[in-house]
Amino acid sequence: MLSNNHKYLAHVVVKGVKEEFDPIIAWLNDLNLHANYLVSLMAKDDDKKHAMVFVHHALKAGFISKDSDVAQITCMLFQTLANEYLNQHLLSYAWDWFISEQGGLQYVLNCIKRHPDLAESAIAVILEFGKFNLVDLFSHQLKRFTADTKEYLHTIRGLLKPLAEVAQDEVNYLILHVL
Repeated sequence: MLSNNHKYLAHVVVKGVKEEFDPIIAWLNDLNLHANYLVSLMAKDDDKKHAMVFVHHALKAGFISKDSDVAQITCMLFQTLANEYLNQHLLSYAWDWFISEQGGLQYVLNCIKRHPDLAESAIAVILEFGKFNLVDLFSHQLKRFTADTKEYLHTIRGLLKPLAEVAQDEVNYLILHVL
């Protein structure tokens, strides 16, 4: 399932096993329960960044799953992972992956487009990974993932209301310093 750049696993997570998502939900729930162990394994790896990228690329398809429960649990899992990275002093590696070309930010934005009802959960992922980089996120990184200024402003507008509900202090800071 992890061969061929995770393509089969991604296919199963996005489309289900014969359109059945219960096994995927159970697997993601198990990963969420044991996220601390998974992160401790990555922390022990000689190439922490590579280990993290491998794990993230295996899991990120959950953000764009056809099943909203899979996408919701994926959001919860990535929030848990980000918290564990913070505890293990690995959040900077996670941020690098998150803003990379095939990283988490693009998938989280696509999650919001596919499942608008999960915007708060998806934004919580953005906040966890971007905990120390919110100004960079809104002033630079989001621009990279939008086609033009109009789409960038539309994306920010779409994020601000749910973001305000999740993190009022962070939104106030962004309004004062970035926008």
